Amino acid sequence: MKIAILNNLPLTESNITELEKIGDVVFFEESQLETEISENMKHANVILTHCYSTPLTSHVFENTDSLEFISLFSTGYDNVDLVSAYKNKVQISNIPDYASDSVAEHTIALAMSLNRNISVLNSKMKEVPFKINPTDPSQYKFLGSNLVGKTIGIIGFGSIGKKVAEIADSLKIKVIFFNRTVINKTGFSQVSLDVLLKESDIVSLHLPLSPETEGIIGAKQFELMRPKSIFINTARANLINEYALIEALERKHLGGAALDVISNMTDKNKLLGFENVILTPHSSFFTKESIDQCARTAIDNVKAFINKKPINLIN
Repeated sequence: MKIAILNNLPLTESNITELEKIGDVVFFEESQLETEISENMKHANVILTHCYSTPLTSHVFENTDSLEFISLFSTGYDNVDLVSAYKNKVQISNIPDYASDSVAEHTIALAMSLNRNISVLNSKMKEVPFKINPTDPSQYKFLGSNLVGKTIGIIGFGSIGKKVAEIADSLKIKVIFFNRTVINKTGFSQVSLDVLLKESDIVSLHLPLSPETEGIIGAKQFELMRPKSIFINTARANLINEYALIEALERKHLGGAALDVISNMTDKNKLLGFENVILTPHSSFFTKESIDQCARTAIDNVKAFINKKPINLIN
């Protein structure tokens, strides 16, 4: 059994030792070009890879000799050509739920930071230290608001959305949610997307990216949101129309936005210029606990496949 690792994956020595007990392990650094990916996995039976830096296209699947199984080092798989994988009889497993806690906590942290202007106040304090003086009218631009009693609308009620709901509920925030399928017995109200947008003080996006969900939040949806409400996206950048978000912020319809993902990854992106926008570098999953769990599950996926009892299959 030949196992190829196509990226600089965060595997510990004990993780690697486990894999070496299973088969002949070959390491590559970053495999990004189609030809390079195909060459590196050409003779492998099993590969471990992160599909966002190593897209698995039809060209890749059609130019492998003995590939049987891929263990993705991620939950998402929108950079994988599943049709081509199926045609070439390659099974693929992902890592479901490994970062649910970390992404949910990051979401609530972003909501708190926006509501209390923490990012702005931090920057101002580092420029010239000062104290809030409630008798100074000029300082009321920093006035925050409590989360208690607010309504959060969660778009997508999978494992992460449910975790966000649990944390929000514990903070006495009212939870409503939209999901494309009916979910029973949650303890929270499932509503239409339009109703959610109209009734929420905070809108948080937790959908997977697919042809059906791409661009699901655009100009119409931002217009439906309450004036001065805040928008959070810790899912995928292409779920939203970034230009429509910028327009809603420019005319001050929204109170702010917090984004862990953006589509325009340049310093020309207008989102960088808003004080009421918090940006993080797709880091909501990035905790020690999540990375450890990701490695553990990726190896468990390989073991299960070799034992002819595959788990976490996506195709």
